[in-house]
Formats: sequence, C-alpha cells, structure tokens
Amino acid sequence: PDGGVGNGLAAAALSLGGGSALAVLERGDVYRTDDAGETWAAVGRAPVDTTVVSARSAVVGPDGRLYVGLVQIGPSSSDTR
Repeated sequence: PDGGVGNGLAAAALSLGGGSALAVLERGDVYRTDDAGETWAAVGRAPVDTTVVSARSAVVGPDGRLYVGLVQIGPSSSDTR
C-alpha cells in the first residue's frame, strides 16, 4: 500500500539497519520499507489460520530468517510458538 502498511495492528516492527525495516501485522501480513517508512511493500504472510491465530511478536534471527510468535485467539488463549 502507498505510504503505509495497510489496515491492521502491528504485532512487531523490526529495524534491519539503515532505512530498512519490517512490520508484522497481527493477521500475519509482513511489509518491508527500504526508505525509512516513506513507502512499504507487502513481502509475505505468516502461514497461519487468522481466524484462530494472531501474531504477537517477531524477530529476525542470526540466520536472517523472520520468526513470528503466535497466540491462539479465543476464550482460552495459549501460546502457539
């Protein structure tokens, strides 16, 4: 989306250095900027059933992969990492 990361709440924002960063939304959508947030591009989606799971945290590991912490939505929320 132009100038933003779309609709939804951010679960995590991760600096990649320089003007680059990732934003992970609660519903699993992942966006990247390389110009300090002027523009964002959708780069992927966490492979989750968004009707029962929500992203809560994210980190880029030493291997360069994006790891997303998930929580189950519902009356008895539980960690599903």
